Amino acid sequence: MVEAGRSIAQAIAAGNYHRIEVYSAPDALGMTRVEYRYDPPACETVEEVAQCFVELFGPIKAGCTAKAWRIKGGRIGAYVVEDAGDVTALLQ
Repeated sequence: MVEAGRSIAQAIAAGNYHRIEVYSAPDALGMTRVEYRYDPPACETVEEVAQCFVELFGPIKAGCTAKAWRIKGGRIGAYVVEDAGDVTALLQ
């Protein structure tokens, strides 16, 4: 359930703050780069984050990949994360 006005601290405290990172297709040297980093605190599930991402940015380009994490805590510049998973199919 998307909760408008929810802060990052509230999302982390609730245990359902998620981040999606979209990576570019590999270049000639096999290198990828982060195309998008999206982590709206209003979304409670990875599926909601993916749906909001597609509504905002559209589906990802062919060859791009995406991973998701649940952020458990942290401080400025450092996060404790778990549940890394591939969400490429949710964003296509």
